[in-house]
Amino acid sequence: SSSSNPPQPPSPPASPSSSSSAGPPVELGRHDGPVQCLILVVRGQQAALVSGSSDKTARVWAVPAWLLSGGAAPRAPPRPPGTPPAPLSVLSGHADTVRGLALLPRHAAGDPVRLATASHDASVRVWALADAALGFGDGGGVPAPPPSAPAAPRTLAELLGHTALVYAAAASPAGLLASASEDETVRVWDPDAPGAALAVLPHPGCCWTVGWVS
Repeated sequence: SSSSNPPQPPSPPASPSSSSSAGPPVELGRHDGPVQCLILVVRGQQAALVSGSSDKTARVWAVPAWLLSGGAAPRAPPRPPGTPPAPLSVLSGHADTVRGLALLPRHAAGDPVRLATASHDASVRVWALADAALGFGDGGGVPAPPPSAPAAPRTLAELLGHTALVYAAAASPAGLLASASEDETVRVWDPDAPGAALAVLPHPGCCWTVGWVS
């Protein structure tokens, strides 16, 4: 009859990424203040997550292999309440919030991972993260055992010249580093020859982010 409702199309199948199929959140660790930025470091079947925080540090966290592959979490004994996972390593040295992170290309396959941190203390630091600091194993996909104490990253350079908060950093394929600041400039650096910026690019206002176009 004219009063009957028209047939409805069938509902689409649920997306694999929908909340109905997603597993519970996985806590990798905690900071002593708000987390401001994240970057993932991947090598083969191994990965580590680096987070920057208002607690003035960047911290490296182990990413379980099952989480990368999308598999199910293995059964593990629960941790006592109030005991989050310990970081693999802690990058300490900034005097204010770590607001931005950037990975620089390595010079050779065996070199440590190079990471830049942009901070509200008006500086950018470049760090060397050895395999132990990232929880990486021998390169064959076998993760390293958790360290008994966080590994110590090494500071390669401190890039000074901004006069206000630095919000972001970005690395070029050639290894140059750009930083964006509240001082209304973007600055370009050579991390291998720390000193004055190679270029200072003025803007009419605060620079929140920066990127390279190849």
